Amino acid sequence: MYMSPPEICKLARLNRTFRGAASADFVWESKLPANYGYLLKKLFRKDLGNRTKKEIYALLSRPNSFDGGTK
Repeated sequence: MYMSPPEICKLARLNRTFRGAASADFVWESKLPANYGYLLKKLFRKDLGNRTKKEIYALLSRPNSFDGGTK
């Protein structure tokens, strides 16, 4: 079953059991681009290794500029 990120978050608010599953890395890893590690290094230039995949998805979903704000 495919669910979009907004659907996942909506169900997590409604059901306590689903809330735990909705935070699992395997759920969010499938939503991330294949090169998300490269993007994180390019955008943040610091180690984000202790972040969950859900947190990484949220970071990459925000507007981000890189290359000195030229892109």
